[in-house]
Amino acid sequence: MPANVVYWNATLTSIASLNQSLKGIITDVSSDGLQRDFDTAIRAGEMGVVPRPRHFGEFSVSFTAVKFSQGIIKTLWEAVNDRVTLTANAIIGSDAGTNEAYQWSVKGYPSALPLGDLGEDGLSSEFTLMCDYLSISYGTFALIYDPKNNIYSVNGTNLQASVNTLLGV
Repeated sequence: MPANVVYWNATLTSIASLNQSLKGIITDVSSDGLQRDFDTAIRAGEMGVVPRPRHFGEFSVSFTAVKFSQGIIKTLWEAVNDRVTLTANAIIGSDAGTNEAYQWSVKGYPSALPLGDLGEDGLSSEFTLMCDYLSISYGTFALIYDPKNNIYSVNGTNLQASVNTLLGV
């Protein structure tokens, strides 16, 4: 059944404790998601390519701010050395009448500091965060991807734990 967003909001938070709500300020949030790298070299004796999963590559999140605010500018431009957190919350409703909470949060650094585009509708700009942390929760599913701390957790189980033990992390 098709899912419908009943409610959504997003916030942008800096290390300086600025908590800027983005409801009505941003129009689009998009991400390339986690893209995994594979070793596909053919080994001696193999009849073809055997994909060997490696690590996830870099990922980014972009959003368009249609209304400039001092809070957004200050948060992003102060994030030269400290990450910002972008959190999106939504209530997803289905045709069956059930609602589920959906939330994702990323932490990262702005990859560019745009000056803004001036148009008939005012000043707008697209921002991109290069991210190094992701958490997602949707109903009973929870994922945390935190490569800085060697965490890849699904529903509370760190699937990276055995590798961490081997590495002495």
